[in-house]
Amino acid sequence: MFYIILDNVPVIKTGPACAPNNMSNDRWYRSLYGPTFLVNLTDYGHADNLDDPYHAASEVMCTPCKGDICNFPQYKSDEATLITSFVHAIFDRDLQQLQIIKNPQSFLKIQVLNKYDLHNYNYDFGGPGGFCTHD
Repeated sequence: MFYIILDNVPVIKTGPACAPNNMSNDRWYRSLYGPTFLVNLTDYGHADNLDDPYHAASEVMCTPCKGDICNFPQYKSDEATLITSFVHAIFDRDLQQLQIIKNPQSFLKIQVLNKYDLHNYNYDFGGPGGFCTHD
């Protein structure tokens, strides 16, 4: 699950946020049966992974990354790395890929914060292999 600080920032003060805290992010993280991972791509907005013209259109409702810190191709690349690492770690029980999602800042170029809960799974021998199976 990706958590982005700008998710909760409305484009205009009187408007709704793209993904309000009480309806997204931590709410979903707490409700998922593990293993669960919450990755915060801190400088980017909820729709910054979209290409134009959709990205430009999303700025009406979702606050985007702004300024010199924004590197959208790198953001998309790092996001893809996290998604594929998660899939391989969980479903293929790949412990090297698990390290990427447990400690993403060591592997990615954009600023990332994260938290995770393995829910007592022992990954020394591989994980549960998905949400619906048990060792």
